[in-house]
Amino acid sequence: MITVTLALAFAPARRLLLQRTVDHALYGDRHDPVRAVSRIGERLAGTGVDGVPEAVGEALRLPYVSVESKSGVTDGSWG
Repeated sequence: MITVTLALAFAPARRLLLQRTVDHALYGDRHDPVRAVSRIGERLAGTGVDGVPEAVGEALRLPYVSVESKSGVTDGSWG
């Protein structure tokens, strides 16, 4: 009985605490779009448009980011 109670109590705690920590470490702010955009905005406040690829890559933990104009010309890349 005690084992079942502990297992039922541990499952939600693992999901809430441990899984969130691991997800954030691996994926950054991808799960929270508002937070990701906020972090990108904070980064861009000091760097301007030239820092867009780096800010997006770091906020979303992406290995590579490329920014292209509508005409298909690459304006910048990171990673």
